[in-house]
Amino acid sequence: MKKSDKELTMDFNHPFGKEACKKRLLEEYHKYGKLIVAFDFDNTIFDYHNTGGDYSCVIELLKECSLLGFEMILFTTDEDDYKIMAKQTICMRLGIANITSNTLSAPNISSSIFSKSKKPYYNILLDDRAGLEESYEILKYVVDEIKLNQQGNQ
Repeated sequence: MKKSDKELTMDFNHPFGKEACKKRLLEEYHKYGKLIVAFDFDNTIFDYHNTGGDYSCVIELLKECSLLGFEMILFTTDEDDYKIMAKQTICMRLGIANITSNTLSAPNISSSIFSKSKKPYYNILLDDRAGLEESYEILKYVVDEIKLNQQGNQ
């Protein structure tokens, strides 16, 4: 017998469920004053397969992150520097700024927090192959909370 979506999510009992992830991300923002947001290009913000998909909500969220001064990391498997630069240019034209690196073409990328680690560091990843909808919802909640807090302090 096939389980329903609700039954499947009820089976997930992990200390970092969705609400805990929101809380952790907000705590990291308050601790460091910014977040590091990694994002994929193909099928996350760009319709790679020309299926007519609408990527505007993710693009708008990434633009908001840029305006908040978050560090943005473009993930792409392209090895050609010109293709990477073209993707970065498209991101900038879309209003996504503060793009610092493409971690896959520069394997020694590290963060100021974990400078000796070879694992790329980011606070959250938006990727069509890595739970994009949930990551989007978590980051959107955190961005909205930050903006609400900023408006309340004005």
